Amino acid sequence: MTVRYGAAAMTTLARLLGTTTPHVDDLLADLPDGVAVVPPAPGGDPDRWLWADSPGVLGGWARPDSYDLVADPVLRDRLLRTPPARLTGLAPAEQQQYVRHSVDLAMRGGATSGVVYPLAVCEIARGHRVRNVGGSSAGAIAAAATAAAELGRSSGREGAGEAGAGRWRAGFTGLADLLAWLVQLDDPGAGAPGEDGAREEYRLAQLFRPLRRQRAVFALAVAVLRRRYWAVPVAAVAATGPVGGAVLAGVAVAAVAALSAVAGTTWSLALLLLAAAALVVTGLVGGGLLLLARGRLAGAGEPWQPTPLLRRLAGRAGSGPEPARARTAAVVAAVALVAAVALAGVGVAVLDGDTFLATVVVTLSAALLTAVVLAWAAVRWVLGGRGRGWGVVAGATPPDRPGPVQRLVSWLVGAPRATVERSLVTWLSESLADLAGAPGTVLCFGHLWAGPGFVPVPESGDGAPTPAETPLRELADRPALRLVNLEVMTTDLTRGRPVRFPRPVADPPTAPPAGRPEALHHLEGRGDRGVEQLWFDAAELVASQVLPADVVDAMTAVVPSRTVPRAHGTGEVTLHRLPHPWNLPVVVAVRLSLALPVLLSAVRLYRLLPVTTSRDDLGRELATREDGGLVPVPTQAHPWVAEPLWVSDGGITSNFPVHLFDTYLPRWPSFGLDLGAHPPGQPLQDVALPQDWQVLPVPGGRLGEGVVSLLSSAVAAARDWRDGLQADLPGFRSRIAAVRQHPGEGGVSLFMPRTTVAALALRGAVAGARLRERFRDEDQWDRHRWLRLRVTAGSLERLRASITRADPLYDDLLEAGDAGLAALADRLPGDPTLPPPWAWYDPVAGFWAHEDAVVDALGVPPPDLDVVAGGPRPEPTFLQVPPV
Repeated sequence: MTVRYGAAAMTTLARLLGTTTPHVDDLLADLPDGVAVVPPAPGGDPDRWLWADSPGVLGGWARPDSYDLVADPVLRDRLLRTPPARLTGLAPAEQQQYVRHSVDLAMRGGATSGVVYPLAVCEIARGHRVRNVGGSSAGAIAAAATAAAELGRSSGREGAGEAGAGRWRAGFTGLADLLAWLVQLDDPGAGAPGEDGAREEYRLAQLFRPLRRQRAVFALAVAVLRRRYWAVPVAAVAATGPVGGAVLAGVAVAAVAALSAVAGTTWSLALLLLAAAALVVTGLVGGGLLLLARGRLAGAGEPWQPTPLLRRLAGRAGSGPEPARARTAAVVAAVALVAAVALAGVGVAVLDGDTFLATVVVTLSAALLTAVVLAWAAVRWVLGGRGRGWGVVAGATPPDRPGPVQRLVSWLVGAPRATVERSLVTWLSESLADLAGAPGTVLCFGHLWAGPGFVPVPESGDGAPTPAETPLRELADRPALRLVNLEVMTTDLTRGRPVRFPRPVADPPTAPPAGRPEALHHLEGRGDRGVEQLWFDAAELVASQVLPADVVDAMTAVVPSRTVPRAHGTGEVTLHRLPHPWNLPVVVAVRLSLALPVLLSAVRLYRLLPVTTSRDDLGRELATREDGGLVPVPTQAHPWVAEPLWVSDGGITSNFPVHLFDTYLPRWPSFGLDLGAHPPGQPLQDVALPQDWQVLPVPGGRLGEGVVSLLSSAVAAARDWRDGLQADLPGFRSRIAAVRQHPGEGGVSLFMPRTTVAALALRGAVAGARLRERFRDEDQWDRHRWLRLRVTAGSLERLRASITRADPLYDDLLEAGDAGLAALADRLPGDPTLPPPWAWYDPVAGFWAHEDAVVDALGVPPPDLDVVAGGPRPEPTFLQVPPV
């Protein structure tokens, strides 16, 4: 059965924001006559169906009392305010309540698909306290909002404040306020929920405010997204810029003059009208072909289902307008094309041969010059990507008034009337503060870790520890001490690797040992923790509008600046070290994760590279003779230089970081909220939550016939294969709810109608409710614990077997101990230099005896793989992987 859609979705959402229902069916659409659902009856006992007696309630998302967890205020306070590391300090009964009301969350990225998450999180928060939460891209936005809302609840501020004018109450009620704002339920002038002709403000789209110099390009994208293909040529001409516009105007004047001389004024005007019609026809034909191609590639033109009934139900349930609009656009384009050909035929009949030939030559010449100008503008835009961070939207662009030409183009392409003052990142920064119950502040990770009373602590110039940082460094080293733990993924494009924020504390390099060159002691600016310091140019961040000025000021207020030469090019740059994680604003990490290529600008950070010595192909130092001695040749002229690091969307390397908080034997569940399309044969299952034993083929779609489909599938496979395999492992699939979307929903669909946003939000609510109810049930939780124990036992047994086989080969090292390590240091040949003393990683006292006992203990009793035979498939593996 599908979740409600269209006007019914809006009506249901508006009603259930303030009221609750004991029936999950109230969120589901009615099936047509002749189709029914059969409640499952495991073992022949219908009472064992989880939803048989509607054990939980849904809705009431805007009511603060929906998130009380338990009735006892003392127990509630301990559940909310006790970090996991202090769990053992609670009474046994309280510990049991603690673990049964705790949850971790991971969320997939998906641009505008994030509208799925607010009500899903609200439903989960009804029965669980969120301990750890993370995500990528749009999932990072949802994760940060969840963390802020949990801070608002845990600090006793649930429901505090007032909602209105784009501001929210604290806690999870604020998430409901946010969603109500997105669907304009706060606007009486928008019309009744789902009412035909209701005014659409497209508030989500308005948050994506383009850079001033990218307005015309963004208008071109808006024309495509709004499917106003007749306006695409007009927007393309406007996107050529002042120079291109002047050249095109000159081409038009020259064409009019030439046509007047050849065919007379009347026909020159007629041909101008024909040219304008040709632009419209070009847009319509191109748009119709594009929609038909998209439908063919995605299987949307004719929903592929194995039976006529499923095909009919798929067309009924889907809210995506692709198939109908594709056919309509194609028909309109065909009619317009026939009309244009007919008009050209009239010219053939009226004009003589020489005049018609001259007219054709002039017209084709003007068309060719127009195509050249458009191509030049496109190439210029592509090649100039670095200057705008390869994006159109920066994220913190302030509002301003466009000129008359741009206003006309915006009206033609269907851009909404401006009713939202703030852009995406500014809006997000203020929203996080509202949800946390601290309006007017720049929310930092320290607030999430230590509570709303956190005050940023000034840092030393090189990042060396200060006495005031001691408790905060403990929080940085031990996530289990944090009140709320938020982690997001981003991508370092310069070095091609994922990066997790907040990063560990990057201590400054220690002083080099006597007699050792500083360059050998420093490893690319990394300190004892092996974490390199990152830097930012405050003026650049503000000028590029990727972050609001108050957020940048919050960072520069706690860290001093440093001026260093640039690694590439000339000149110097003034940099600030990225603050320690507790001082880092949450919105900075989210903005680094949310940098959708081409749409949102990438962000430039820096690292400092120390001078090293030049070497030959065999690793030997190169030196030059000065004053009779040999002096090493440095790799650069300065002790430190700044190398740029471009950071982009976290979804590039890990779009669904379901692994973030997983452990071998979890104390509480770690939920995943996934997004995807409806698989063939399942048009009505908007929310999928399989059981662990339902090892079904991985859902997929049809691969289209075109090269575009091949390339898009290849990119998706390269990006998501690891996350997909991880999510399909035993112990994962039963705690990941997949919310499915029809064509035209989610993704980069900025201009979804309010009814579509409401439908997606309700699907999220059903997904959250299903996860909550499944793991609220003691037997379901015991089943999950048994599965994790079974899987971990198999992995441990294989690990023990591999260590036991290799144990004899390492006995000599363990027996030799410190003396053997010292002798090895004396004997080790250099290639070409010997490792410095710190690179031997000398163990502390007791290391040898302890590790010898540990390795021997792993073989007692002897490993027996037969004991764990027949475990769940596929079998996970224990691997040593780099930290992210």
